[in-house]
Formats: sequence, C-alpha cells, structure tokens
Amino acid sequence: CVYDLYRHRVAAGIEQVIATTLARAITCDSAAHITLDPQQRSVDAAWWPTSAVPLFDRSVLYALHERDHPLTPHYRQSRDTRAWRLSDLVDADQFRSTELYRAVYQSLGIEHQLVMLLASPDQRVRLVALHRRHPAFTEDERLLLELLWPHLTQVVRTARLANRRGERTMSIAEGAERRGVMVVRGDGSVVLCTEPARVWLREYFGWPVAMHRIELPERLAAWLGERLAEEREGRLLPPARRDPLVIAKDDRALVINVVLGQSKDEHLLSIDEELLVAPVATLTALGLTQREAEVLAWVAQGKTNREIGMILGSSGRTVQKHLEHVFQKIGVESRTAAILRAWQVGRYAVFAPA
Repeated sequence: CVYDLYRHRVAAGIEQVIATTLARAITCDSAAHITLDPQQRSVDAAWWPTSAVPLFDRSVLYALHERDHPLTPHYRQSRDTRAWRLSDLVDADQFRSTELYRAVYQSLGIEHQLVMLLASPDQRVRLVALHRRHPAFTEDERLLLELLWPHLTQVVRTARLANRRGERTMSIAEGAERRGVMVVRGDGSVVLCTEPARVWLREYFGWPVAMHRIELPERLAAWLGERLAEEREGRLLPPARRDPLVIAKDDRALVINVVLGQSKDEHLLSIDEELLVAPVATLTALGLTQREAEVLAWVAQGKTNREIGMILGSSGRTVQKHLEHVFQKIGVESRTAAILRAWQVGRYAVFAPA
C-alpha cells in the first residue's frame, strides 16, 4: 500500500489516492481525505468508495462538525497528529444523541470512526478519516494509521511542490527510497528488509549487513523480544501505547516502530530517520505557552531538567511542572513520546512554504 502511495506520479488527485490507499491498508466501509476551510466555513473531501460521498451542503456539514464532533475542541487546543477513535473521546450514546450523528453519520452507516490530522501549509485543516458500522477500530489499527503519517506527509509535500513548480508530472516517488521496512519473526530472523533499512542498520548499529543474509542487531533484537513478551503478558489487559526504539546520532535519530502480527509470527518494523528539528515557534501550534514550547524544544535536544533550568533561569522543579503541562496538552505519557511529537511537529516548519 505504501508503495502504491508513492507510485502516484501526478499532483492532481492525490487526496483520492490517499483515501483509496488507506482503505486498502485498514479494513473499513469508507475512507476520506477531508479539508476544512475555517474562512469559508466549508468542507471538501475525497472519498473511497466514490459512492460514499455524502449529499449534504458543505457549509451545513462544516457547522455540524464544528458544533458536535468531539475532536473539534481537541484540535482547537493542539495540532495533535495521533490517530483518534470516536470512542476515545465520547461515549457512544452521547454521540448518537447529537444532530451530527442523526443527520449525517446514521444515514451513512457510520458507527465507528478513526481520524488523524495531517500536515497543512495554510490555515485549512487537513485530516483523514476511516469509517465502519462494525466492529470498532482496534489499537493495532490505530497504531498502523499513525505509522503511515510520515508517508502521507511526504507524499502531500511532494505533490504541493509539484503544483508550485507547475510540474504536474513530477514523480512523488522521490521520498520512497528513504523509507525503511522490515518483516521479522519472533526468533529474530528477517523475512524482508528494504535497502534503506539495510543501510540504517549498518550506520546506526555498526552492524555488518551482508547482501543475502541479514540479522537483527543485538539491541534491536532485545527490544523486539521485550515488546513480544509485553504483548504475551498483557493480552488480557487494555492495550497500551508503547514507545518506539530511538537511536540518536549527531543531529539525526532513527525511530523504529513495530506492528505485532496477530495471526502469525511475523511482525512489521517501520523505520524512519528524523532530523532533530523542533522550532519553538512551531511547537506553540500545539497549544503550548511560549515557555512550555521552549522547555519541549530543549528536551527534544536531549537536555536534562537541570540543564534546561540553567538555560531558562528556572529550577529543575519548575521545568518538571512545565513538562507535566506539556504531556497533558499534547497527549503523551513519557519523555520519549514528547520528544518524538516535537520532532514530528518540527516537520510543519520544514514543509511550510517559503
């Protein structure tokens, strides 16, 4: 599915390609790439399948979502790029009592929704949404959608550059070769490894990688083993968000996420290289105060609370209090997750038009 996303070679129609690709990646009744325009107070969307397009006035749709959708107040507070289910934010009966559900969602057969915010170069809000009547979206499906975020961002960015340059036939595949994917078994054997993943294993782990034989580096194998053990021990408990493995090097970091296979012993490793970029001005778009954004920016550079306090003229205790507010506002539970969110949001600055 990711390959098909990058294979699209024209800027026109990229929204439809995204909706179709997401529907292939995650089973759903319908999927949409949605653009909300606060100035025009209207909604525009590309749907899969095309027969799912709702026949409602765009301004009415905008008004109903603004008033009744539980994600509206959340996105007003932050530019959170995590994937959210309706059930994460509101009780099902409470949502069914809204006019949005009765007038729109019920007629479309939408009982469950999975939504994720995308990067946007302007004041319009861009997001993707998947819908099902039943069953509810799982935690694994939410994680898979989040893992697709950097790919969706890269494809949209390249399409926008093509439009700006007037190159309608510009290939969007220019970033595909920079994505790393591995499929591994629980015993550490490697079933599939893309060339970027092979290169990064050698660069970040100093691990000898032969052309026809690849073994997981010890640190990566140990981390995967811990994740598998946690999965076995926690199957009867509510699923928890797990931090990725992060390997920092100079001004870059390798970020490795895993989607654990449920039906057979094969697991997907998604590998991305991040620039350690977290501008304060961009972090304030998360709904943070200036000082909270400064604290998060320094945390993203690897500074301790004591070091940040010395830089900002505050105590370590005050820095920790700022961090607690940051965690709450951006919806994370660990320092590692906060750092990754800062790097992600840093992409807004990198992808913004000059």
